[in-house]
Amino acid sequence: GIMGAYYAFLSNNSQFFGRSGEQMMGRVSSTLMMNVIFGLVSPSIDNWAHIGGAVAGVGMAMTFGPKLYLIGLPGGGRIIADKPSVRLPPYLETIPSKVGKRLKRGRRRMQVQRYQSELSATPWRKKRGHRRPIRERRGNARTGSRGPLKPLFGE
Repeated sequence: GIMGAYYAFLSNNSQFFGRSGEQMMGRVSSTLMMNVIFGLVSPSIDNWAHIGGAVAGVGMAMTFGPKLYLIGLPGGGRIIADKPSVRLPPYLETIPSKVGKRLKRGRRRMQVQRYQSELSATPWRKKRGHRRPIRERRGNARTGSRGPLKPLFGE
């Protein structure tokens, strides 16, 4: 399909490519012929698929492919402009940019979720494997007595 579309593009815009375009068209046609020959020799290659792909590529390039024009500028210069034979409806032409924006937004959400998953759900709680240091106890540890009470204010 790609080779057929490239051949159609070169033939539609041959005035811009000149001799190099003709050479490329010859190379593309020889590649297409080699594919057909390999398809005839090998039983595992489907020739109809290659031929159908080439015809579909030519059809798509002739319908939707770029058609180059030379436009004169008011200052005396010239530029090459693309004017396709058929344009897609505007809502279809905006699909790639919309998909790109959604992918970018989804990628950003995934990064935020990854950072959030690295944070603990309750940062104020201690981790389970972490133990507080043991405090020194007053009094006798076996009996549980705390010993004599000390006055709060000096006597």
